[in-house]
Amino acid sequence: MKEFKRELAVMLRIRPHPNLVSFIGVCNEEGHLILVTEYCQGGTLFNLLHKNRQMKLSMKQRKKIMIDVARGMIFLHENNTKVIHRDLKSLK
Repeated sequence: MKEFKRELAVMLRIRPHPNLVSFIGVCNEEGHLILVTEYCQGGTLFNLLHKNRQMKLSMKQRKKIMIDVARGMIFLHENNTKVIHRDLKSLK
């Protein structure tokens, strides 16, 4: 519960940004608290990079992903938002 509240507090402080997943709200489903975020069509970045063997990313596409991630991190750091960087990696 402590970790959930900490994550919720961070999500509430972050203003919308095109390079960050937007926070929608909280759901209490059968006693399970759930953070609701925007839907990201295509699945996770981890799946795109490591599991979806049919889709090949060009170097240009990979560079865009890296730049977009960097822009999101710059935004968070410029706004003094405390973020644990483990959330940045594309692992499940």
